[in-house]
Amino acid sequence: MSIADRLEWLDKQGTSVSDEHGVKEFRPQPWRHLQNVLNEMGHAEEAKQVGIEFEKRLRYGGLIGQSPASWNPIRRWFYKKLMTLLHVMYGFLTGYGYRPMLLLRSFLAVWLVCSGIYWLAANEGAIFAPSDPLVFQNEKYVSCVPPASPTGQEPSDTGNWYLCAELPEAYTGFSPLAFSLDLLLPLVDLHQEKDWAPLIETPKANIFAELWGFFSAKRLVRFVMWVEILAGWGFSLLFVAVVSGLARRKE
Repeated sequence: MSIADRLEWLDKQGTSVSDEHGVKEFRPQPWRHLQNVLNEMGHAEEAKQVGIEFEKRLRYGGLIGQSPASWNPIRRWFYKKLMTLLHVMYGFLTGYGYRPMLLLRSFLAVWLVCSGIYWLAANEGAIFAPSDPLVFQNEKYVSCVPPASPTGQEPSDTGNWYLCAELPEAYTGFSPLAFSLDLLLPLVDLHQEKDWAPLIETPKANIFAELWGFFSAKRLVRFVMWVEILAGWGFSLLFVAVVSGLARRKE
């Protein structure tokens, strides 16, 4: 019997109907039993497929995010929605823990997309600059400094730290790929995040002007950096949690 036939058979399992709410009750025992049997028979891949489909059926049945009956309805509703969203993300990122290498797909996507953003910001926007004040404030490199308020009509030789030939070779050159990877890997230092940073204008006293300034290219790049740092920690913690869970299942 193929795995598709087994799943179809499980979907036809008997259900009971609540008299009060008229909701079908999902029975997990047959799914867990089949998964254990397949594991014992050495069919690890089929057992994983059953486990993944089981998690989906739990969500389809509204069984994710159950909360104590003593909670007020609003709190229960928000909790259920949050847990359901996290469950969907967990499935997309790791296949509910059964396919941890799926994390690599999301990791690569975030890395490459952010690298492209940083390349555009450095090459076209002249947004990145050395963070070392001995370099940044050195009069020898004044030709590398971009205009404070670029208009987009500047000549080709306008200052850009990323493309500046006067910057000493001994200083770490900006690499969008390495910079993005440096942000994504929390415990790795590629000397990019430490040596380069976006040029951010001074905050404004007017709260509305400050909020509107968030949508400037420079601050949006900084926001992308924050998101990528959080994503890197999330990927790392999730990978450790999934791998440790896989080790326990093998035991």
